[in-house]
This record gives sequence, C-alpha cells and structure tokens, in this order.
Amino acid sequence: RGRFYELDLVSTEAYLVTSHCGRPHICTRYIKEGFPSTDVLKNCYVGKEAVTYKIDVGEMVNPDNCPFKGKIHINSQQCYLTSDGKYVIRDIPISYTGATYYDIDETNRRALTEFGWCDYISYINDAGWMNNIPNKNLTINQINIPGTHDSGTYYMDFSSYAQTQNLDIYGQLMHGIRYFDIRVGTNNMNEIFINHNGFKCFNKKTHKLYFLKDIFDESIDFLHKYQNETVIIHLKEEKFHSDFKGEDVFRRIGQMTIFNNRDIVYNKPYSDYFYKDKFFIDEDDSKPYFPKLYEVQGKIVILTRDKFKYKLNLNDKADKYVGITVSIPAMGDCDKYGKEVCYPVVNDEKTIRVQDDYNLNVGDKIRIVSEVLHHLIPSRSTKSDMTYFLYTKQFTVWGESDPVTNKFYDTDNKDVLTINFMNIANADPGTSIESKSFLINTFLYRTLHDKFVIHNYWFIFDYPFDHNIRRIYTSNFQEDNVYKSRIVKVDNYTVYSDFNYYAIRSSLTYIRRNENNKVDLKACLQRKLIVDEQGNKQDVIKTNYKCVNNKMNKWRIKQSGKGKFYSILSSYDAKCINYDPQKNIFFMKDCTKNNKYEDFTINDGIICSRMDNTKCLDGAFEFTPTVIESPRYENLICSSVFAELGYECCYNENTKVEYVDEIGNWGIENGKLCGIGYERCSFSALDDPYPCCSSVNPEVVYTDESGNTWGYEDGQWCGIGEANYDTSFSIKNAKTGECLITDFTYDTDTPYTGECVHSIWTYKNNLLILNASGKCLKAMNAQDPRMVDCKKATENLDSYVYFEIVDNKYICIKNSVNQGHNCLSVDSTNGKSLKFTTSKNEYSEWEFKRWNEKWVDSIKEVITKNPDLKPEQEIIIVPEITTTIVPTSTPEPILDCYAKTGYPCCASELTEIISTDESGNWGYENGDWCLIIDSTIKTTTTTAIVKPTSSSDCYAKTGYPCCPPELTEIFEIDESGNIWGFDYDTDDWCIIIEKNTITSTTTTTTVPTSIPTSDTKPVWVYNINLKQCFSANTNVAADIQDKPYKPLIKNCTNAANYQWYFDPYPKGYLRSVINKNKCLYLDDVANGKIKVDKCNINDNA
Repeated sequence: RGRFYELDLVSTEAYLVTSHCGRPHICTRYIKEGFPSTDVLKNCYVGKEAVTYKIDVGEMVNPDNCPFKGKIHINSQQCYLTSDGKYVIRDIPISYTGATYYDIDETNRRALTEFGWCDYISYINDAGWMNNIPNKNLTINQINIPGTHDSGTYYMDFSSYAQTQNLDIYGQLMHGIRYFDIRVGTNNMNEIFINHNGFKCFNKKTHKLYFLKDIFDESIDFLHKYQNETVIIHLKEEKFHSDFKGEDVFRRIGQMTIFNNRDIVYNKPYSDYFYKDKFFIDEDDSKPYFPKLYEVQGKIVILTRDKFKYKLNLNDKADKYVGITVSIPAMGDCDKYGKEVCYPVVNDEKTIRVQDDYNLNVGDKIRIVSEVLHHLIPSRSTKSDMTYFLYTKQFTVWGESDPVTNKFYDTDNKDVLTINFMNIANADPGTSIESKSFLINTFLYRTLHDKFVIHNYWFIFDYPFDHNIRRIYTSNFQEDNVYKSRIVKVDNYTVYSDFNYYAIRSSLTYIRRNENNKVDLKACLQRKLIVDEQGNKQDVIKTNYKCVNNKMNKWRIKQSGKGKFYSILSSYDAKCINYDPQKNIFFMKDCTKNNKYEDFTINDGIICSRMDNTKCLDGAFEFTPTVIESPRYENLICSSVFAELGYECCYNENTKVEYVDEIGNWGIENGKLCGIGYERCSFSALDDPYPCCSSVNPEVVYTDESGNTWGYEDGQWCGIGEANYDTSFSIKNAKTGECLITDFTYDTDTPYTGECVHSIWTYKNNLLILNASGKCLKAMNAQDPRMVDCKKATENLDSYVYFEIVDNKYICIKNSVNQGHNCLSVDSTNGKSLKFTTSKNEYSEWEFKRWNEKWVDSIKEVITKNPDLKPEQEIIIVPEITTTIVPTSTPEPILDCYAKTGYPCCASELTEIISTDESGNWGYENGDWCLIIDSTIKTTTTTAIVKPTSSSDCYAKTGYPCCPPELTEIFEIDESGNIWGFDYDTDDWCIIIEKNTITSTTTTTTVPTSIPTSDTKPVWVYNINLKQCFSANTNVAADIQDKPYKPLIKNCTNAANYQWYFDPYPKGYLRSVINKNKCLYLDDVANGKIKVDKCNINDNA
C-alpha cells in the first residue's frame, strides 16, 4: 500500500513501515486525521519499544522496498505485536520454512514477518554459503558458482526489451548469486553507470542512474555482514560516450576501487574491500590468475572482458589494470543450431571455455546448454581476423572426444573453467526474456539432480530460480542437517521445503495466437476466493486456471508420515490443502499437527488424498521453481509493472476497465487509478463489469450479436479471447472538419475526406493502414494519394508508403527526397480531394483521435488530464507514546486485555480512572484507551514440577510431544524448566523428557459491553467532494422526542450541532457534541443510509 505494508495474515489491524529503510515499525491503526485530512499510522512499535518520535512523509518506505534481509524458519503458537511477546496479533499456530523477515530479536528468538513477531528456529542462510566450503585453498575457478547475466538491469527505461533481473545486486547476493555480469557506459557528465546496449539502468532506491559505485557500495554492505563471502564483478565496456572513454574511464574505476584509500566504510578504507594482489600468472599479462578462496574472502574480485589498462599518473611507465582479464567472446553469429560457430569457445591458453549463444530460439538454446553439460558437443577456438577476411575456415574445432574438450570434464583437472550462459535475446515478437528464460531454467532444474556432477562450472542466469542457485552452490560441499532437513523427494526429483513452486498441469495447454506468434498458456494449481451474492466466501482449489505470477499460484511442499506423504502449503498464508471425504471436496485450512486430511500422495504428478487414494486433483502436475523476486511483488493480484509505477492493484477483480495501454487494463477505485488482473481478454468483454475467463480452455457458453464469446465461471459471466493493443484512430482535417476516408462502393483506392464514422486507421511501422480494407496509404509520384496493397508496396523501396507525423498535425512522406516535406493537404477549392504538397497551411493540418478513447499510448496521458486520479502516498507516523512501557509481572493478563477487548492493559503505574463500565475501570495513555489491570483481571498462577512419562503427557502439559530418546541436542530451557529440542523428522519442537516444569495459568477476564467516552477532541465529519459536514440538528421533533432521524448535510460551521466526539472504543463511534447520547448509525447496510440515534455498543454505530 504505497509507503507501508498492510499485514493481512494477522487477526488484528497491523502495518509495517520503515524510515529510510531503518528498523521497521509495526503499527496497529491507520486513520485519517485533521482538517484537511492526512493519512496517519498510530500505535507503533520498534522491536519491544513504543515509538516516541515522528517520521516525515519523505522518509517513509515500505520495508518490502528495502534491502532484503533473508528468510527464516518460524514455528510459533502465537505471533505478537512486539518482540518481547506483548499483545497477540495472531493466535493461530504457524510453522513455515522460508518466511521473509524484516527484523530479528535473537534474545527472545523472535523474527518480524508478515505474521507479526513469531518464534523462529533457524535462519535460511543462502547468503553465507561460501563459508561452508571446507577447503579454502580452492581457486575461484574450482568453485561451482551461480551468476547472473546483465546483472544490473532490474530497473530500466525500456525494461521489456532488455531487463533480465528482478533484484538489485544486494538482493541477488542475499539469494546466493556470486558472479555479476556488469555492462558499464558513460555520459558527457563523466558518470559511469550500468546500461545494456545503450538502454539505461536505474537504482530504485535513489531513482537515479544505477552507477557503478552503487554496485560496489551494495557489495560492500553485503560483505560487511557476510565477511567470509566473495563477490565477483565482471565488467564489460558498453556504450562509452565520446567525451569520456577508454583509459580515462579505466583510471576512474581504479581510483574508486583498488586505489581508493580516501573513503572509509565500516572503519576500513574502501580499497580494502577489493582484491588487488595479482592479476596475471605470466610476465606479458596474458594469462589470468585465479586467486584462492582464502585470499578473496570478504573482498570484491573484479574481472574485465578486455584489458582495462591505464596509467594511474601520466608519467608512470608501467600499466595498471582494473582487474583480472577473463574474455567472453562475442557469439551473436550463432543463430541456428548445428553451426560450428555455435560451439563453446576455448581461450588461447585452453583453460576457459564459454557458451554464450544468445541469438538462438528457446529450443536450440536448451539443446546447446544440455550438450555442454553432458559432454556431447565439440569446442572451437576464437575467431581469427586474418582467415576470416580470406574466407577460409574461421576457427579450429576440437571434437567432443578431443583432449582439449575432454579436459573440461576431467574432475581432476584444477586449471579449467566452464562459463555456461543461460541467457537468450528477446528476438521473438510477443514474448519476453522472462518467459523464455523460465523454460531454460526449468530444463536446468530437471537436469541438475542429486547425482549429476558439475565441476569448475559457472552458471550465468537470466531471472534465476532459488532452487537452481542452491543446487549449484551446495555441490561445493557436503550438505549438513540444516540443508538436508529441507530436501523433499517428489517422484524422481527434489524440491526444497523453503522455496516456492508452481504446480503446472502437464496435460492442459492452450495455444494462444496473435498476429505475430503463438504462446503456450499453462494451467496451474491455484486458489480462488469465491464470494456469492450473499457475501459468503469460499476458498477453493482450481486445477484448470491460467498460471499467474502471484502467491495464490505458488506452493511449498513438506513431507509427513515419515516421508510417505506430503503436505501442500500455500505460499500466500501457509494454509494447507485438505480433503473432506464427507463433502468430497478439496479446500484450504490452517495446517495442524497429525492431520491426515492434509496428507497426500504424489505419484507421476497425480495428487491423491491419503484418506482415499481414488480421490485426486484433476490432472498430473509438475512442481516447477519460481523466479527470485522482491517480496513486494509476492502478494500482488495484478502485474508488478503497476506497482513499479506506484499504483495499487484494483481490490475488486470485477472493476470496470476505464483505460487500456500497453501495460494492461486500468480501473478506478476510490477515485484513484488501479491495475486490473493479469490477462487481457476481448475488450468488448472488459467494457462491461465482467472479468476475463481464468481457465485455460473455457467453454463457450454464449456468443453475442457482435460475435464476442462468453464463458461462465464461479457463478459469473466471463469474457473469452485475447485483446491486441488497439492503436486505431480517426484522421480529421482541422479546417474542413471532415475525415480521411475512401469510397467503399465504387473506388476503394482513392482517398478523400468525408464522414468521420468511416475513418478508422492504424499507424504502424510508419505505415498508415485503413482498417476497413487493410490497404496502405501511398503517395504516387510523391504527390497523389492512393490506397495500395501493403505487402507489395513495402517490397518496392522507392514506393512512398512510409509517413511520419510532424508536429502532431502534418502527415508527411518519411525521408522525402524533397527537403520541403511533401505533406498531405485538402484541396482548398473543393474541400474534398487530396494532394501531397510542400506548402503547409490550415488545409494540411490534421487531428488524430483515438477511435476507442479508452485505449491510450500511456497512462501518463490520463494523469496529465486528470491529476486527481494519481494515487496519494502521504502517510506519517504520529508519536503516540512519550514514555517507555514498563512490562508487568503478569504477561498473560496483558495478552488477554488485548485479545479480549482490542485494547491493551494500562501500565502498572497508571491509576487515574477516566471511565468505568461492566469491564472495570478505563484509563487513557499513549493516545488510546486501556484497561486498568487491578480492577479488571483476576489471575491465579500455580507452578509444579512434572516429569512426563509419555508423549501424550508432554503434549498435554506443553502442547508439544516428547522428543525421541535418541534426540539429546538442547535448543533452549524455558523459565519453567522445560528442556526443548527440535525433531527434524516432524519439523517441530519437542520436550526432552529428563527435566520438565509445567506452569498452568488460569485467567478470567470481563469483556466491556458499553462505551467509555472522551469529550476532549471534537471533530467534523466532512465530505471532500461536497465540502459540507454532517449536522445533528436539535430543532427537529424527532431529536426532542428521543427518536432516530436523518442527519443534515450542510456547509460547515463551528456550531456544536456540527461537532462530533470520536470514541475509539472498541472500534470507533461518532457521538454528537450537542446531544451526547446520540451517535451516527449505518441504518441500512445494503443502501448505505445513515441516521442519528441513541448510542448502543451492540448496534451499527
């Protein structure tokens, strides 16, 4: 939600927010306050302390937009508002491996997650894997390393063309990436920034260019936290500006890195974070030196594709180098499988082999990657310029059994390195780099099984999977029990219990066709929340809906029943799929221990209930890893592009489409633009308040008179088909007011001006195409307009069929030999006929109007005309508490106050009684109501030493079983003397039997039933659009007779009848100042009618 994160998996209202990405605050109230109103977060805590200071709006950041802290294994009976366990905000047990955490309290062993502050068991430490390598004498080429291609492209000006990553460098490091392919460019301001082929990359945190210094800074921040890791940055020169290039750039890089002793970071000179001892192993600086791991722990190793050499000072005789030269050959000539130019290239020293065939189609790319992995492809030398110009053989080829090729598969050879790029160019129209890389990475996921041996291997990915990253780095060492406890065997492959997976239905595919290509649409196992007309909600399982990138489509797998069965958890809220044998349905439910109804078998992809192996989900499923991405996108219900631009997803999936641009469909909710859904269907379907059909192959139930097809899903109509982005528009002459058309009855080839209803044109690739005939406008002899067959016209390079729109009003021949621009004009004598002339006047001015005004080039057009539609992000934290809360000696009653009343107990030293009701005495502190403890809660506590004699006894006393006799590792001894262990077979806590103390507590609490009142802060109930206020008018007879009546809506004044008290207990009441026993009521829920009547806690006030 813009600058903060709403927690929707807790039982109370709660939000997360940070100040400049510092420690996150968790707040319990979000209201509008003041006049004019401002959004405010209240009742905020950091760790266990209450907030006592103000955060300015400009400082506020959603924690999901901050540097990724990591994943953690939580196992908690309850989750809390504070790290010391005050105030339960989730009372449902949660056991979840791989939860994103935002803060940690190691003393209380709690982590702040989207469930609140929860008890945790262990970190998921993908960030510190290099420290697990036992042999620190290995050289870095001997380590199997996961890397990324075009690593800095996570935020671009033309992201659809060149973006290959979802995360910044720090985020990728936290997920285990260690090699980074960095393309550097420069500008005339002497800045060095990241780009790809001239497309600029930006830093989301600064909203400025993504500078090379940013890359180094993020790496140093990471190395400060993980001091035994190594970061490899491979630099490539790409688009240097003519004013700042070559040696000047290389010198600047050297000055900012290995020679930078000026900047001090974490009490160390900047240069100390860079490896700088030895770059080459020979005197002529040709053979790269790969340092040993112990030499580069805690350091950045810079590699360069070419020799980045320079003289530090102009008088120096010896050259300096930016880093170790490791060349990556240009392999763009490989455009079809089978060519020798596609073979992996071996360097001159025959120590490094590279596959970087990025211009292949997906099938051929996968084949090349597979053959390199399986020793089934020859190798070749780099290209020789001399033989190339003589048109002889360009390179030497070594067969797949040749010693040169064989050495790269010899596990005893320590001197070699294979760099295998998984990248692919975005060559196919209508597809994305991400969709194609998903297929390549899925292939690799199937290939890198447990027994597959990789050696001296660097894998370079676009949009990598967590699963592949871990599989690669764990090949460097023996996995310990922490890693092994997360491995789950499904059919013949492995998944990890802390990673997300799609369950893709293998037998259900729809081929979606558009004018350029075909795209396979897969069906995924996913959740669907269905709401009927009465408002009843049902959380059901769908097996034939299109795969969508959100957590309702993503799953975690856990083994149960000693490995015989599986629990399938939703990545969204950690609920489990259950089977109800009585109703014969699959549904979602909170996971519980020893629940056979959430146990399933998985054989050949078919998921069946443990209770009845004939009850299975429709179809066979393949569990496929998901792409690593920022947590901010994991819960979206629309494309992440909307969030990138600062817009929310529409809450109502049936919101009517108001605008469509190349991003997708836009709606309006609460007066602000929002993004709708993921898939586009026929626009005529979206024009009505109906969604697109979600299933892959929806049944056509109805075809309307316009030819639109409709399906019926989940109790409502849905549109079938895909929408192509519509760029149609009419072309109207500014002088005559008539539009450019042709005569469809007699002469379809001669354009003239007439009624605008027939003027529907498309401007594409500089062609002007008349939609009705499909013909293109042409300037015969650069003078006379005609309509011709587009294909034939474009085959003739001399044909004048290409036009440009000049100054948004002239239609001129593109690249005309006549420098005066021959432009289309209406004959001033008859106002009908047309001519291309060099003179520009009012008859040659044209107006271009979208045929369907909902289609726009960019949503920015809409915002420019209607700035109020842009979402507001003005949120502040108000200091509510000025003193530190002192914990009482009886924490259970404090939790009970909050759970039972929605308000905390007062601090023990607070004794001033503000109000009294059946619940007891009410106080007021920290800007909110609280129950005075001594008057409201009676607590008795008894403690006894108990020695359990059976597992059931352990469970009865603590809620957890006894540990198996062989399990003796102690994790913790609590205040009652219970000795806690952890059983990895059951993935749960257990009690070690020898010494247990059980504490039993009995608590009784009275729940308030009337309203404590506060008469100190009157407010106005003000309508922003009408600029008027509610009035409780005491002159009406109904008020005098103590009967309900309709409030007045009038211009605001300071009179008492316009003022209301806001009573915050328990949910918020608006009570009249002039008549204190009267409140505003929602009288008619269905129609939203409001009345003034006696205040009553049990009513709709």
